[in-house]
Amino acid sequence: MLRFLFRLNVVQSLVILIVPTIFVTAFLLLKQPSHIYTKLVDFAAAAMFYFLLAFLLYPLLLGVKYTRRKKLVIFTRIYIRFHIAAAILGTVLLLPHVIGMSFYYSTTNPKALTGLFAVCSFFAVLISGYLRKKRSSGKRRRYHRYTAFLFIVILFVHIVI
Repeated sequence: MLRFLFRLNVVQSLVILIVPTIFVTAFLLLKQPSHIYTKLVDFAAAAMFYFLLAFLLYPLLLGVKYTRRKKLVIFTRIYIRFHIAAAILGTVLLLPHVIGMSFYYSTTNPKALTGLFAVCSFFAVLISGYLRKKRSSGKRRRYHRYTAFLFIVILFVHIVI
């Protein structure tokens, strides 16, 4: 079983994660009738869950770096296979929120401005992740990590405002 999990590629891990995502999306769309605004916020919350799953790779890698425990190393090697898939699903779930909320707020609203900054920083994370995947280097890895932290901070500001 471990051999199968160690050899997962992005498409295979995406297929594995799509199954629970279908149920989450169906629940969000079919739950009790509510305002479309609430559904858009729910999609953002679901996307944030997948971004959190993708971001949790960083503490796991730090744990591996400093402790070198065998079980943590094995778990992290498997978890790494789902990092990109979680980010892709988070992006797909975020799209309805980004598109739909543009109809509710003008761009001069502080909530909309922080959302716009969050989207821009998220694109920086996606681009840096793509470049890191194409050709990995220490500089690209750091850029991806720093843009991810920037995205988390701006997202927190967006949620609080």
